[in-house]
Amino acid sequence: MKLRSKITLLMIAVAVTVSFFILISIRGVVINAFRGELETKALSIAGNLSDRVANDILRKDYFHTTKAFKEVLRKEKELEYIFVLDNDGNLFAHTFSNGKCF
Repeated sequence: MKLRSKITLLMIAVAVTVSFFILISIRGVVINAFRGELETKALSIAGNLSDRVANDILRKDYFHTTKAFKEVLRKEKELEYIFVLDNDGNLFAHTFSNGKCF
């Protein structure tokens, strides 16, 4: 093999290797950015929903709490389920399809 061919192949190998590592680092940055956005959106939804249903929970109004949960679940397509516990740690209201979270 000629020296020129060896140098060309070596340069191609180096370029491919550098590109691979750059893509891996960019992937990590993008994933972290999306994860941060998702966490911010989840905190916003949780905060808004808690403000909305706090009085219903204190009054032990299961119907209005569940109704509010279903409205939020219908609007926010990323959510799979919503639940809230009472002061004793018991399940108060939820949107689980079969009554269980699993």
